[in-house]
Amino acid sequence: MDLETLTVELGVRRGDVRGLVTALDREGYMHASRMRLTLQGFVLGRALEGMALPPIRRAAPARRAIAAA
Repeated sequence: MDLETLTVELGVRRGDVRGLVTALDREGYMHASRMRLTLQGFVLGRALEGMALPPIRRAAPARRAIAAA
């Protein structure tokens, strides 16, 4: 699977996917250059299978209408 496929399938920004892949690589769960999970990453993925995960990007805070003075 490549970066473009992940962004399309997950419906998120390319920069968000890159950031997550980099973080997973840094923590030893993924080989970013090969786009493959390590054994630790595989085990973690299996443990989280079927669970609802939090969104990659936090929801933007609601903007308040500024009343003209």
